[in-house]
Amino acid sequence: MKISAVILSFIGASFMTGVLQAQIIPDQITAGDALVLNIPQVSLISTNNAPVSMTLTTSTAGSSITVSATNDNLWVKVTSVVPSGSHRDIKAKIVGAVPRGTKLTLQPLPATRTNSGGNLGTPVSSPVVLSAVDQNIISDIRSCYTGTGPNDGYQMVYTWSLVNPSVNFGLIEANEGIVVTVYLTLTQASGD
Repeated sequence: MKISAVILSFIGASFMTGVLQAQIIPDQITAGDALVLNIPQVSLISTNNAPVSMTLTTSTAGSSITVSATNDNLWVKVTSVVPSGSHRDIKAKIVGAVPRGTKLTLQPLPATRTNSGGNLGTPVSSPVVLSAVDQNIISDIRSCYTGTGPNDGYQMVYTWSLVNPSVNFGLIEANEGIVVTVYLTLTQASGD
């Protein structure tokens, strides 16, 4: 009987030691680091650098020169990231003088959807007569990208035309190609 009591005491002591050891080992140790996740504002604009050339002429004696010429080769690409509640616009102006008796207009088309994403803004609904003063041509651009392919982005439709030719035709003068530069500006982000 003494032997069995000693064995039971030994087994009981071993079991209790195991229980006590399990209770003093911590369940879990945790460590951590703070991560900074930053998306800065992005404001990028470029074109496909397509040549834009227009000619007003005629080949019929007694008729006016062509009343207008149109070119839609130019595409504008944009990447924009704005803070919450902000937007950007694209403005256009020209540097240089359009020949007398004529005007140059610009009609941007909505951005293509093939390779783009986000809030691409809204083009003006009718052509803008370009001048030396910045004018909105696309408004409410939020965080977006238009794509980088040759036909991605906003297509710009330029029209060069005579202004009231029956009255102003006497102002028209021959030239060897007057160069005007159109500046397209993606504005800073502003609140709604």
